[in-house]
Amino acid sequence: MLEAYTTLGYLAACTSRAKLVTLVTGAVYRYPGILAKIVTTLDVLSGGRAWLGLGAAWNEEEARGLGIPFPPVAERFERLEETLQICLQMWRGDESPYQGEHYQLERPLNSPQSLTRPHPPIMIGGGGEKKTLRFVAKYADACNLFPSPDLPRKLRLLSAPGLVAYGVTITFASIDWVMSLQPTFHSTLFPPLFAMGQLLSGQAFALPFLLFWPLSL
Repeated sequence: MLEAYTTLGYLAACTSRAKLVTLVTGAVYRYPGILAKIVTTLDVLSGGRAWLGLGAAWNEEEARGLGIPFPPVAERFERLEETLQICLQMWRGDESPYQGEHYQLERPLNSPQSLTRPHPPIMIGGGGEKKTLRFVAKYADACNLFPSPDLPRKLRLLSAPGLVAYGVTITFASIDWVMSLQPTFHSTLFPPLFAMGQLLSGQAFALPFLLFWPLSL
């Protein structure tokens, strides 16, 4: 299994229009300040095509196997929210100290800044109604949902009074991804590493297959 952001950096050099995003990075897998720098670097080097894909993490077996701490679910959601706050603060250029329960940053410097302003778009993975969709409404630009009998209720929740998520793009996990390779992509050396997904917005997204399952690295 290839590492996600190294792969996205390679894909940035092989493409010119595809948006670059993980679907999604578990918040506990990288320190928030470093994650903000990683996505900023990808955005700068790709000419403004990076997204931040983030979730609370779910694959305990994978985390334990790689020696990554995997706290209880409540703490993972706390860390997810603090990571979102830190990334947004760094993209605002706010270098004041961040004091959270789990993360403390003395000077969250992010220079150079991302090309995408005010920040790279944020996608939050998952459809939990108690926390995840509320985070989507508060912090994100997009989320991915699985078609299910509960889907209409989840969509209504995103537009509920007091929880208005203007401009949130909904992507569906069961979308028929169209396998495609750029003409210059070396398919003989790298058999299909990514899918070009035609989303509701009509934009193409490059998502390395390694991010589909287990989705998180």
